[in-house]
Amino acid sequence: EERELSEMEVSLHRTRSLLGEKVIHLKHLEQSLERVVNAKKSDNSALPMKNDELTLSDMSSASSGFSSTDL
Repeated sequence: EERELSEMEVSLHRTRSLLGEKVIHLKHLEQSLERVVNAKKSDNSALPMKNDELTLSDMSSASSGFSSTDL
């Protein structure tokens, strides 16, 4: 039982570490996406737009290569 508990603790530590890395990666992606959206908005500010917001398609076209399967 003690060995099993120890293995579970190691597994938990690894999982927390991996999740922490994913959170950091997602924050960087969020910042990159915000920069792209802001740049696109400033590029389009000279042109009148029907809709002030970018569509999901517009945002996804600015992908940084991150895949949801990486989680």
